[in-house]
Amino acid sequence: MRIMQIITDYIAKSLLTTRGDMLIRGVSIPERLASTFSNGWLRCNGAAQEPNWSRDLGGATTHGDLIIRGADVCERLAAVAVGQVLKSAGIGAIPAWSKPSISDLGFKIGYFTRDPSGDEVVTGLGFLPKLVIFFCVDTVTTYIDLSWGFDDGTIHMCSQLYNNGLASTIDLTDSIHVQHDGSTHMIGRITARVADGFTVTFTRTGVINIKCLYFAIG
Repeated sequence: MRIMQIITDYIAKSLLTTRGDMLIRGVSIPERLASTFSNGWLRCNGAAQEPNWSRDLGGATTHGDLIIRGADVCERLAAVAVGQVLKSAGIGAIPAWSKPSISDLGFKIGYFTRDPSGDEVVTGLGFLPKLVIFFCVDTVTTYIDLSWGFDDGTIHMCSQLYNNGLASTIDLTDSIHVQHDGSTHMIGRITARVADGFTVTFTRTGVINIKCLYFAIG
């Protein structure tokens, strides 16, 4: 006990001189690992090597770098040019910096054509649409029959130009209403919205075909 006490006192007084110091095994004898900066971590440098204190979790070398989990260890995700955004690549994959696309911002522009009654299912938006704006025209090019509409899945409204452009009105129940005359028209509204698209349900009276442009906002 006397010898162990001497050894303990010697180590405490001779090696561990500062609060926070640690005792490690050096090449052949015990050594002091000095306490250093705040918010560091103790990094193992492999077998037969002394550990050291570090702020660098994964090779970060530049102001703005991010530390991410790689396949097995932490890695550096380098800082990039101004204006890029960090986009997830999914679970189990490394995210990447890139310029945002229009779909990343929750916008999608597209079109479809329709002639029979029934459902028009639009997919591939990449997001749940919160509002869709429609511009639809009669495909008979000699007719000036069209509508502009707004639809959030609950509220459906549009304005119309019909009767070959001789009359106009507002429809407060449908977001698409392309009408040539009293017996020829195509009426539609959004009846479903999902994570990647929407469904428009149409009712056709008479013989009429339409083309629709849409602007979806997520």
